[in-house]
Amino acid sequence: MATAILPRKLLPIFYALWALLLLILVHSAEAQTILSSIDYSPQQVSISGSTVTIKMDRSGGARIRTPQQYAYDTFSAYIKCPAGDISGFVPAFYTSSLEGSGNQDEIDFEFLGKNPQAVQTNYYVNGQMVHRRQAYAHCEQ
Repeated sequence: MATAILPRKLLPIFYALWALLLLILVHSAEAQTILSSIDYSPQQVSISGSTVTIKMDRSGGARIRTPQQYAYDTFSAYIKCPAGDISGFVPAFYTSSLEGSGNQDEIDFEFLGKNPQAVQTNYYVNGQMVHRRQAYAHCEQ
């Protein structure tokens, strides 16, 4: 596993994708589509205007699966990880196509338990991991 500082040119992509776990900004018209696309723990999701909030606690979190397919789009969010050593808990954001088929393309951002400033990225193409990197981000505690 390589360890590196995230290159400056990747910061906009990192922050855009990294942000999607707790707050997802969507258009109001899409909010009800998203609410109907929660496949477990709907009590962990709330919508206020154009903001979707996903809460994670000891009872669990939630996952949103949209029926739409996106060739490209802009996603932004704010993620707040618990302070301190959160070993055994991996807050993550990922996008995936064809999930469960074994042939999916996927981009993962995972915050690693002992150091919430450590972010691991994984990229999958046709179900095969083609990239894994660990970087350190300056995060507010």
